[in-house]
Amino acid sequence: MTHGELERLSQAIALADGFQLLVLECHELDAWDLHRLFDAVQTRVAELRGVPPLVLVYDPHVTTRESGSLRDEAWVEGVLGAILRAPAANAEDAAVVAVIDGTDFDESDLDSRELLSWEFLFHRMNEQRNAIARTLHGTLALALPPTLVRVFWRRLRTWRRSAAT
Repeated sequence: MTHGELERLSQAIALADGFQLLVLECHELDAWDLHRLFDAVQTRVAELRGVPPLVLVYDPHVTTRESGSLRDEAWVEGVLGAILRAPAANAEDAAVVAVIDGTDFDESDLDSRELLSWEFLFHRMNEQRNAIARTLHGTLALALPPTLVRVFWRRLRTWRRSAAT
């Protein structure tokens, strides 16, 4: 991420008043880099707002490795449930940033069960969008590789069409 992109991301978070959704297309970014990125964002937002945001990174791959379970409905509900239970920031002016980390997704395995689970997660997020917006007083950032970004936007277009009919 360039310095200019980091600044735009930090300003978007610092200036947000209420819920917002950010989709970050991550090229060759691993979980460690993602944590370093949001450390830098946290520092810059603190400079802009006077108080650092509460940054919560949800890594679905950690849950899967710990449980040994396949990506399934329980996995999706676990990720979604964590977002719906995100704590409020301690300070009045502090922002909350909940990050769903998809950077470990294997883009070479497009027929995988994992891809179907991400599609189902995006579907459930759409179904729960009003509850997420009510509950999460801050930013929901999806850190996704290009393949999952395309899946997310394709699913979003489908949802918009079905909502309009």
